[in-house]
Amino acid sequence: MSTYTQIYYHIVFSTKNRQPSLTKECRPKLFKYIWGIVNNKKCRLIRINGVEDHLHILTKFPEVPIL
Repeated sequence: MSTYTQIYYHIVFSTKNRQPSLTKECRPKLFKYIWGIVNNKKCRLIRINGVEDHLHILTKFPEVPIL
């Protein structure tokens, strides 16, 4: 018997007190840094984006067999 599982995770991060501290200039560096973390964890980053006070990450984790 086999099953197919495909689970995506939508993760939202907010700045402290929703302060507008994620400037347009810093966001590309932050997104690249987060991409590196996700990649090192063997996950697949589908999309990352955000505005001054929060960001969204859409990712897929590797399948883990259930014992």
